Amino acid sequence: MKETESEASSLEDYKNKAHWRVVLRGAATVWRADPLRMSLVLVAALADGFVPVLGLLLMRAVVDLVVSGGLSGAGGVRLGLLSAAWLATMVGQYSLSTLSEYLAERTSQRAARILSGRIMDKGLSFAGLAHFEDPAYHDLSGWVNYVFNPVNALVYQTADLVKHAFQFVSVAAVFAALDWWIPLALALSVVPGALASLRTADARAKLDEDLKKLDRKVMYLRGRALSAQSAKELRIFGFDRLFRRQAFAAFRETDERNAALARRNLGRQLGATAFRVAAAGGVFLYLAARVRTGAVSAGSLALFLQAIFQFSSSVLMLVMVWSYTRFGREFFLRLFAYLALGDTLDLSRSTRVLDGPLRELRFEDVSFSYPSGAKALEGVSFTLREGDSLALVGENGAGKSTIVKLVARFYDPTGGRVLANGVDLRELEPRAWRERLSAAFQDFCKFELTLAENVFADEADRRSLASEKLPDLLGDALLAKLPEGESTMLGTEFGGRELSGGQWQRVALLRAFAKRHELLMVDEPTASIDPLEEAAVFRAILARESRMTLLVTHRLGSIRQATRVLVLKSGRLVAEGAHDELLERDEYYATLWNSQAELYR
Repeated sequence: MKETESEASSLEDYKNKAHWRVVLRGAATVWRADPLRMSLVLVAALADGFVPVLGLLLMRAVVDLVVSGGLSGAGGVRLGLLSAAWLATMVGQYSLSTLSEYLAERTSQRAARILSGRIMDKGLSFAGLAHFEDPAYHDLSGWVNYVFNPVNALVYQTADLVKHAFQFVSVAAVFAALDWWIPLALALSVVPGALASLRTADARAKLDEDLKKLDRKVMYLRGRALSAQSAKELRIFGFDRLFRRQAFAAFRETDERNAALARRNLGRQLGATAFRVAAAGGVFLYLAARVRTGAVSAGSLALFLQAIFQFSSSVLMLVMVWSYTRFGREFFLRLFAYLALGDTLDLSRSTRVLDGPLRELRFEDVSFSYPSGAKALEGVSFTLREGDSLALVGENGAGKSTIVKLVARFYDPTGGRVLANGVDLRELEPRAWRERLSAAFQDFCKFELTLAENVFADEADRRSLASEKLPDLLGDALLAKLPEGESTMLGTEFGGRELSGGQWQRVALLRAFAKRHELLMVDEPTASIDPLEEAAVFRAILARESRMTLLVTHRLGSIRQATRVLVLKSGRLVAEGAHDELLERDEYYATLWNSQAELYR
């Protein structure tokens, strides 16, 4: 519960920050990723805002010169030069737009790449697992997974703000030279449209946030519909119809809510446009009357006709771009909240590194409740010594896998202590402690990597199955079927070779054996393995006299070789001893054993 509340409060803290603060911090974050290119983007944006205004002034000069009739001699030369300069501004305008787009795209790509790295590093930095089992965390990480689009939008929006702000000021100055009230009147005429854009942007941001969970559900349904792992059960059990019905219901809801927002915006914008056109028409009639009296030149009237919608669009673009930064704000406030997340373990005193080999692991009156409040262990005490193989047995939910999580220090006990050589695990640096451990988990990962990378991880370029003394879990037959041997890509995501469930589990077990370790933890190691091979797997796990082994299994027939058995029931340790001893004196263990033994008689 503590982690969930801290994540929520962290996000709320960022939501309460002013819009402009979050946007400016987002822009600063992008700037730091590539300051040189971002500077060039802004310089190009300034130039892109200035060149059209220069073109307007040159066009006015050309029109005034033509109307004056002084086109012979020096006048003709001046007309040629002005026309050439005007054409140059047109070429420059389009060239600058192309250059700005190129610079913005490259800046976005680099910034998104850097931020993606920071997001990945943050996720990998958590020593505890509580975040990953918290729905609030998945809502947050679901937002920050989509880096490029919001970063790209912010770069373009920053450039557009600079460009249109400069253009607005420049054109306003030109209009003010005609009459002081013209830019003021035209700016006021844009207010209804600007307010409509702001209201729409607010509604769009709220709608996007409302639809985010719906989008996540659609992605899940679509991913499952296209997944090889889900294909069989989708078709056998009718999940295909259920998934399609739920996905299309989500599509309809999204479309209906988007359409309703678009209709509301259309009505506002049509009215605002009519008001803006009426204001522009009034100024035009005023200037046309002044042209007749000679107070304003024909070139100035032509300039106004050319610039009026440029001026209006600059104001509207400023408002629209700023309003659309609200979408970027939603991303960046979550990005900053995500990057600000603390670990779910208290690492303030986790600085020690264990001296010497691991001789003993001891649970002292350990209790544990998950952040959700579910109690998993209560008052559990036992000792695991060098050379011991300890089997944990019990029904589902008894707390067996929780003990594995506490040993790996994915969580800290809520009561009691876990000690390694007499040192509280909370005092040990987690990475250094985990270097001593290896594990094969019940929900093992099927990494879409080569076989060697699946087994040896980042040591795959220095180690191989052929040179390592590992249990023969794969067999020569499977290796012979892999076209590139250990270098064969596994899984179909990237065009590799798919394995059966049992073969994947054997790869996971090999991974556990291959990691150098002093304590091996295996959780349901034969759930997907054939019964004929099960005994060989357990022999490989338990035939390790010089190391510690912690074994979680429901397959009680294979644990007789374990030095001791711990019997768990509803989070409590109810019995401990050797297999034969427990059969004689513990009724609950005998019941568990006999319930399985009956199946083989």
